[in-house]
Amino acid sequence: MRGLVFIAVLIFGLGSVAPVRAFSVSEEDISAMEVQVQTLKEQLSRDNLIVTQQRSINCPSEGGKFKDLADQVVAISQSLTEGKCYEKHAETIGKLNQIAQDEGWRSSFDMSPSANGSFIDSTSTTSINITNNQIQNVENNNSVMNGLFTIAKDKDCVESLRRSNMLSSVASSLTKLGTFGLFLPSSLGIFSSGILLATGSSLYILDRLIQPEFTWHVQQDRQDFVALTCSFYHLRTQLYKHGFFDSLVEEPEVTYKKIDTSLEQLKALTGAAQRFKEFWVQDQDLALNQFLSGRSRDEESTRLFQLLQKSLQLLESSAGRGESPIDRLTVSAYFLKRSENFRDLLPHRVSNVDFRRKVIQEIEAVAFLPAKEVQSMSTRAWQIGFNLTLQEFFKSILAENLSDIAAEMKEYEHVHANENVVVLRVKKLQSELSQLISDLEIKRENIRRAELRRSTGLDHIGARNEYDIHREFSNIRKILLGKKGWSYISFLISDAKHHIDKFDGIYNSWKPNSENKGEMCRLARSLALEYDTAKSAADLAEDYLKTNQDLWSDYHSKVVEYFSFLPLYSSYKYSIVKAYRSSENSKKYIASGSLSLLREIDWYGLILLQINGKARTEARQALETYRAQNGCDSI
Repeated sequence: MRGLVFIAVLIFGLGSVAPVRAFSVSEEDISAMEVQVQTLKEQLSRDNLIVTQQRSINCPSEGGKFKDLADQVVAISQSLTEGKCYEKHAETIGKLNQIAQDEGWRSSFDMSPSANGSFIDSTSTTSINITNNQIQNVENNNSVMNGLFTIAKDKDCVESLRRSNMLSSVASSLTKLGTFGLFLPSSLGIFSSGILLATGSSLYILDRLIQPEFTWHVQQDRQDFVALTCSFYHLRTQLYKHGFFDSLVEEPEVTYKKIDTSLEQLKALTGAAQRFKEFWVQDQDLALNQFLSGRSRDEESTRLFQLLQKSLQLLESSAGRGESPIDRLTVSAYFLKRSENFRDLLPHRVSNVDFRRKVIQEIEAVAFLPAKEVQSMSTRAWQIGFNLTLQEFFKSILAENLSDIAAEMKEYEHVHANENVVVLRVKKLQSELSQLISDLEIKRENIRRAELRRSTGLDHIGARNEYDIHREFSNIRKILLGKKGWSYISFLISDAKHHIDKFDGIYNSWKPNSENKGEMCRLARSLALEYDTAKSAADLAEDYLKTNQDLWSDYHSKVVEYFSFLPLYSSYKYSIVKAYRSSENSKKYIASGSLSLLREIDWYGLILLQINGKARTEARQALETYRAQNGCDSI
């Protein structure tokens, strides 16, 4: 109750009042806020106002980060400069390489998606962040897509890409090119013909690349398959976000009202979370300052240490890496504001005049870099020219000139580790709130565009492209839920079973009290490897099931259940759905110990129980403890 009262104070009682400290905040407050957000999220999902999709662990969130697209296209084209593919498509391959080397095209992709993984600006769904230069490069994007389209239709080219380990680069490029169309403004949104064309082409190429046989025992084949499924995951995530599969809303005004009410609640909670964070950080800063002031050292050294720490945190963040012009300008402005502080504070601990001069010169090079140069600079040039150099300088000063303060800070951070966890919880909550707000704004815009589409209709090209997307989507879905998808899962689980059985067999021979410590250490290392391999294989299978959960429904006929042994698509899909249920029930059984759940667990779930059960996890921990206590890493 205290937490809810505190949140009410944060939302309604503070307004624009300056943050005067009258009381402290606690973990109970953030816990109460997390409950409120989760409750609201569940309600929004029930009202079909947001799409809840399982986040994939093995698919990095790179869907709209175009910074490495040009390099990927260069690598793809250069991997095809000989053989039958090149003989047939030399002109196409040469054009791909030429476009990818073009600096104008490279700089046009210096952008990132919003925090929620959608490319619509969360502040205004009809105002899209895209420069004139980027619009001018659409023609090059289409040429690259057409080139990949031509290559994907040729079996010799696909085989050449596989031999060169280039399928993962193609998959990543397709994700980026397939979603670029979603940046382009259109009154009909995603249903405009030009936007559908890029996404449909990406799905077509994915379909062709994922059809050939994969040998699961070959590591590269497994990695290629995961890369291709991840590309499909990212593309369909964007289609979901932009309402491609949404049906028309019968009472749009009622839905608009629900969205507006929910947005008010979410924005109030966002303000509360920000105020909580400010209060919590003030508490931490106060405690840290008291700790540092209680030590016998000059104030300037402490200030220098804190300045270097904060600067390093910025340089190691996504903004510091300079993935967009805005990020680079932010870092430049940061050092412009603090360049004098570095000049004043460095002499107190850094006695080497030449080294000091180099550090100041590098800081001022970033601080006083003209805005035009910052904007036109590539991410790679920024990182090599400034970011990595400054990081190296700052880490060197901390290690060689401020090691005493660093040691004290390490002790302080150990004692206050839980406080940092709370800050991470607040940041996660803020990110979740931002995503929900953006999702609702996108939903409202999708409804508006659907109404407009109902009155105007699609042009014939847009209708054809819409059909192509549905068709290719269905084809890839059948592959992932059919024989190929099931054989991938079966391979991983069988491999996990092999290694966990081997672990069980060897563990019985392991005697931690043996006098032959060297032999026991080697055996412990071998056992740990067997368990970790089994666990990794099982986790990969589980991630595949979770990631593709949105592609199936729980419904199946009794006929499918009775004849599930037949090699049919419906049988494979049934086996995949059954494996997912078994996986979920095995986790529930581990958590609750309810014997009734055992009836709902098949062979797949039993293997997961074998790996994740208390006996094996404790045995794995015992191995780690033994290795640490006996210095096994040095033997």
